Amino acid sequence: MQRLVNRLSYGLAYVSGAALIAVTVLMSIDVAGRYLFSAPLTFAVETIELLMGLAITFGLAITTYRRGHVRVDLVTHVAPPKFKVFLDLLADLASIVVFALIAWKLFDKAGQTLRDGLYTQILSLPVYPVVYLMSAGAAVALLAAAVLVFRGGPSGRED
Repeated sequence: MQRLVNRLSYGLAYVSGAALIAVTVLMSIDVAGRYLFSAPLTFAVETIELLMGLAITFGLAITTYRRGHVRVDLVTHVAPPKFKVFLDLLADLASIVVFALIAWKLFDKAGQTLRDGLYTQILSLPVYPVVYLMSAGAAVALLAAAVLVFRGGPSGRED
């Protein structure tokens, strides 16, 4: 399971990076078109919104698996090692709950957008496939946190 989560996390990270590159290129072209030629890309905003959703949710798994989330270490630098392990376990359990809620609500939202027939305004793209993919990204992040709890994983500690 750990190897599968590792591969999924890295695969999603590559897709997340590609989405960020696409956002950067699209935004640059849109800004240049708007200010240099008075011809912005009409579909840029809606496309960037969808890509940013994917970039964020697809980046959650690798960040969780590598313990890359922001940490506040006001107490941990003087705490005993067992307490640090306990805090990591507590954070990982909280991550499981949070990612389960995010995946569930995104899955629910995707179904709602499918039932409502929600499409983007300019390109008329259906929104639900992207929201289902975002839900899947959160589910992989949940699996990454679960692997950390049940099998251990990258410590990510610098102390």
